[in-house]
Amino acid sequence: MDKHWFALQSIPPSGLNTVVDDQAVWASLHREYAIPCRVVEPLAARLFLLPQEDGLLVKGSIEGAITLPCVRCAEESLCVIREEFASLEPLPLPEQRFGGKGNERVDDDEETEEVDEAVLRLSPLGGGVEINPVAYAWQEFVLALPVKTLCSADCKGLCPECGCNRNTETCACTPDKGDSRLAPLRTIKIKE
Repeated sequence: MDKHWFALQSIPPSGLNTVVDDQAVWASLHREYAIPCRVVEPLAARLFLLPQEDGLLVKGSIEGAITLPCVRCAEESLCVIREEFASLEPLPLPEQRFGGKGNERVDDDEETEEVDEAVLRLSPLGGGVEINPVAYAWQEFVLALPVKTLCSADCKGLCPECGCNRNTETCACTPDKGDSRLAPLRTIKIKE
C-alpha cells in the first residue's frame, strides 16, 4: 500500500474528493488479509478529505456487495455494504516531540490521541504529513462487515458428527446427550 500515499499539503483548502474503486486494489487487500469473500457488486469508497488545524476530517461512504461464508453451514452468504462514515483523524506529531516508545510524548501535560500510522504518517522524505486513502477505505470496509454472517436467520448449520449441511440433508446421527454426571442439573426449572 506504499504507492497510495499523498501529501496533505496537496489538498486544497476547500477539501478533496477521492474514490477508491480500483477492483485490483480491493482484490489485493482481500488476498493480503485473507478475507474469504467473492465480490458480487464492485466495491467503492468515496472519501472527502479536509485538513483541519488539529487533524484531518474524513467523510464518505462505502458501497458494494460480497459473499462471505456462513458461520453455521459455510455456504456463501450475501453481504451488502452501504455505510457512511465521518471521523477526525489526529495528525502525527514530529518525531522530536515524542519519547522513545511509540506515540508517547515527552511532555506529559498534554493529552495526545493515538495516530493510526497505516492511514496518516510523517513523510519519510520530509515535507509534512501524508495520508493513505486506500488504508482508510480498507478500515471502513472491515468495520462495515457483519460480526456474524448467516445465510439465513434459521440456518441449521453443519452436523457436528458427520458434517452434513442440515439445511439440505437429514443425517442419521444421534444427538450427544452430554455428560451423564450433569443429568440431574438438566431437570432444574428456573422461575422467571
